[in-house]
Amino acid sequence: MNELDTIKQAAKKITEPQRRAGYVSTGLYLYKDIDDSILYVRLRMDHPNGNKWIRPLSRNSAGEWKELKEPPFTEGKPLYNLHLLAKYPDKPVFIVEGEKCADALTKLGLIATTSGGATSAKDANWQILAGHEVFICPDNDPAGFQYAIDVTAMLTSLNVVVKQVDIAALNLPIKGDVADWLGKFKELHGRDATNADIEALPLKTDLIQAPTSNYLQAGDTYPLVSIICANSITPEPIQWLWDGYLARGKFHILAGQAGTGKTTLALNLAATVSIGGRFADGTKCEPANVLIWSGEDGIQDTLIPRLIASGANLDKIHFISEVTQNNEKRGFDPANDVQSLIIATGKLNNIALLIVDPIVNAVAGDSHKNGEVRRALAPLVEFGQRMNCAILGISHFSKGTSGREPLERVTGSLAFGALARVVLATAKITEGETSKRIFCRAKSNIGLDGGGFEYEIQQTELKEHTDIFASYAIFGEAIEGTARELLAEPDGEGNSSDCVDFLTELLTGGRVPMKELVKAGESSGFSKDQIKRAKNKLRIKSDRDGFGKGSVVYWDLPVINDIESEKNTIGSIGSAQNSMHSMRSMEEIALYDNAQIMRF
Repeated sequence: MNELDTIKQAAKKITEPQRRAGYVSTGLYLYKDIDDSILYVRLRMDHPNGNKWIRPLSRNSAGEWKELKEPPFTEGKPLYNLHLLAKYPDKPVFIVEGEKCADALTKLGLIATTSGGATSAKDANWQILAGHEVFICPDNDPAGFQYAIDVTAMLTSLNVVVKQVDIAALNLPIKGDVADWLGKFKELHGRDATNADIEALPLKTDLIQAPTSNYLQAGDTYPLVSIICANSITPEPIQWLWDGYLARGKFHILAGQAGTGKTTLALNLAATVSIGGRFADGTKCEPANVLIWSGEDGIQDTLIPRLIASGANLDKIHFISEVTQNNEKRGFDPANDVQSLIIATGKLNNIALLIVDPIVNAVAGDSHKNGEVRRALAPLVEFGQRMNCAILGISHFSKGTSGREPLERVTGSLAFGALARVVLATAKITEGETSKRIFCRAKSNIGLDGGGFEYEIQQTELKEHTDIFASYAIFGEAIEGTARELLAEPDGEGNSSDCVDFLTELLTGGRVPMKELVKAGESSGFSKDQIKRAKNKLRIKSDRDGFGKGSVVYWDLPVINDIESEKNTIGSIGSAQNSMHSMRSMEEIALYDNAQIMRF
């Protein structure tokens, strides 16, 4: 058996779960070295519902084709068809997005290459193209135009003559590519296109070689500004992740009073997306990946337990962690690291939601200045647009703002609410002896505003992790009215009931130093007396670690004695059948089970 047959056999075996899920193989792309030896391959499978599954396949340490990852490359990833680039150094090269388009051009006798997808340019080693004449054929969408810009920037320093096919002049649909043009050509002319037809494609005139000037060095190109004729753009509907509440590619804010469980509510949404479940109004979503960047809560002791309690498929939940630069590690900075984030998430198919908690952490400057807030959030907005991903930033209501317009209550600059296409709000409404939590739309630039749902925050012990307790959200009845009407009800902002909820939320992940709790409570508008009364009401345990000046006092919630009766009431939490999913059908439960089987 030759190596290609070995690879095919290994690929078929390793993708058996995808085949069982309805995916079919549509591509096996060989990445070769200049000596024609196979470095690694990329597998592509497509589903009838439009989803795609693309993964690299490489050898393990024993030389077996079993690793679903790329091998390490010290000088950048090799280009596709590297062996052809080395074999024909004098021929012009066509650069496209994706191996499928490269193969389509190669069949015509042209030399075509790609670095992969639209965000892969900066990861690739372009040295082999030094001195070449290059034609860039981008896809007909903003990501494609950005790819052309990124590739041009990488090639400029290599003395490469860069020309760009005017893809907008080819009357292709949005996201159309050169392979689509080849199919269209055959329909119009009754024959396959030749390499001469490709070489005759119209070129853009704004990618010109720049002369030496005070600000451009020899060999540089002028910055590329894309001008797109409105007549060439096909109108598209908004892609709602949750109809009326979360839109793909858009920026959202979720703000509310302290202690209303905003993070827990956001994790409910993340869990629903991860399993392809139903939202509070019954709207169903497709299973998709979720990113979370949290600057306040611990991942292991707080967020993961809450996600498990919410029934999330953890295979589709991903956390943005530290950044490594110049062999040093630092925190993620959205102002500078979004491009790197796009590259890092290139291997994740279908990212539908990014949660930023709190959104103010994305602003390095003064969060009360409109200009600084807009500049700081622009990269996140761009990430959402390029990845077709809903961005949900979590914020607070400012103290003493009860009764004002909801947008005026969001902490910080008005730019937070103005930049968001949808602003969601939470509040706790107290009516006599009873209280309820509400979730509503305070603003929408892309749909109806007003209306929402009641919800509850409950706590449980994780089924498969004894002694770990976590909170989770349950949506309830729909509510009507404008956000101002709903939030204008007596809300008891800053009262002792809110302080009880506030402490409960902070302590559900385990004990916390008392000083941190008091400081956080005062920052949220609670007095020391309110915090003390809430502590007594919750029967919080206090214990001290250490002796003398170095000792630390911790607060912790008491053990829940009636946890078994709570389990009997709400069902088995931590699985797809928990109370959060009580309105979901067996179909969604089956989808959750399939998602567990289909591990990558």
